[in-house]
Amino acid sequence: MITSVAITGASSGIGKAIAYECAGRGMQLALLARRTDVLEAIASDIRQRHPQVKVVVIALDVADTDAILPALQQAREQLGGLDGVFANAGITAVNKTGAGEFRKDQHVIQVNLIGGMATVDAAARIFREQGKGVIVGISSVSAFKGIPGSAAYSASKA
Repeated sequence: MITSVAITGASSGIGKAIAYECAGRGMQLALLARRTDVLEAIASDIRQRHPQVKVVVIALDVADTDAILPALQQAREQLGGLDGVFANAGITAVNKTGAGEFRKDQHVIQVNLIGGMATVDAAARIFREQGKGVIVGISSVSAFKGIPGSAAYSASKA
């Protein structure tokens, strides 16, 4: 039974929706993202709607892969355990190939692919230690049908 989860990219979009869904099911939450001010507002709203749910906020930029394992360990400590991790953090950037802005594409790959892989790896390490846990990786329909001007995003989701 899953009673506590960590969600990367919880400040907006799918991550935010996952947080509200899990809170509605009574799960304890660790919300992780770069924008802690936004996370604090979400956490406050969740606490008002679901007073029985413990919600903690942890700053994390998954582009900094060395920060991921310590952040998930912090989530486990603050929640008193960790049963699931949603590897959800992601960004998009429109960049026409050959436009001279390759760093945009490089950053998308770093966050969406490398950051996602590092999140899964860190979660697997924690769950192997404790003998249980569930990892969910979030992707996009762009994995199956690319978006014009978003080659890096589509590739990172595939």
